[in-house]
Parts: sequence; structure tokens; C-alpha cells
Amino acid sequence: MFKYTSTYKDWNGVKRTEDFYFHLTEADIAELQLSKAGGFAEYVSRLTKAKDSNEAETAFKKIILISYGEKSEDGRYFIKDDEVVRRFKGSPVYSELYMRMVRDVKFAIKFFNGILPESMQRNETEIYKTTKELESDLRKASEEINEPSGVVSETSEEPNVQTDVVEN
Repeated sequence: MFKYTSTYKDWNGVKRTEDFYFHLTEADIAELQLSKAGGFAEYVSRLTKAKDSNEAETAFKKIILISYGEKSEDGRYFIKDDEVVRRFKGSPVYSELYMRMVRDVKFAIKFFNGILPESMQRNETEIYKTTKELESDLRKASEEINEPSGVVSETSEEPNVQTDVVEN
């Protein structure tokens, strides 16, 4: 489970700090795999190497929205119904998170790894081995989507972000 903590101003100008949670179950991943020819992982790989920024943008948005949910107070449920997702998409945090993923390759990698079930997450050593290739692929996609200057942030700073792996 990936926990994103954001301090933002809501649509009334009120400053808020909230936690937002993202997670994919094995069933979610199976559904994604079956939704695209060659599987979703291959689809995302093709997108990052292709020049079709609209398709890459759609994939990023889809992953954010299908992984977003709200934990029940007792921690027994992770609710991802249409109303919960609709409210999140209408918040300033959705745009903030999306743009951060597009501009910060290392953050995007952490996000994608963090939303996976614990059994599917890769350890830091494995991530490091493939980071250079992933950074290159995501850099190309982000340049196409929203970075006309070709500049992609590589800062190690992570303001307002915490990631937690939560046992299922």
C-alpha cells in the first residue's frame, strides 16, 4: 500500500493535510493483465517507448485511479467504489500527484512499486538494477506528456510524501 500525504489548499482556499492511499490487489493486477494484448505490463512498457503521449497519459491516469481507495476506520476494508474515486479525481491532490509522477521519475517508480501487493513488490536492490532503464523510458514518456523543455526533476527530496507497506 502506498500512502501519499499532501498539504494542499482545497477549492475554498482552506489549507489541509491529508493521507491518500493507493493499492492494487492481485485480482486488480490480473484484471489489468487481461485487459490488454500481451498483458498490462507489456502495454505500459510499449507506451513508455512509443511516441504516443496520449496513450501514456491515459495509462498513468488509469493506474492512479484504479489504485486509489479509502481505508475503513477499522482497517478491514479498502473501498474503491466509483464515488470514492470520483471525489478523489475532483480534488486538487489528484492533479498534484499526477504531475509529480510525470515530472519525477524516481517518485513514479516508488509509486508503482508501492501500490503492488507486498508479495509482488521488488526490493531496493532489484529496483536499483532496473532504475536506469525505467528512468529512461519514463523520461521519454514524461517529455512527451508535459515537459516541452525536456527537463525532468531528479531531486531526491520528497516533500509531503510518505510510503507505507501495510500488511494485508
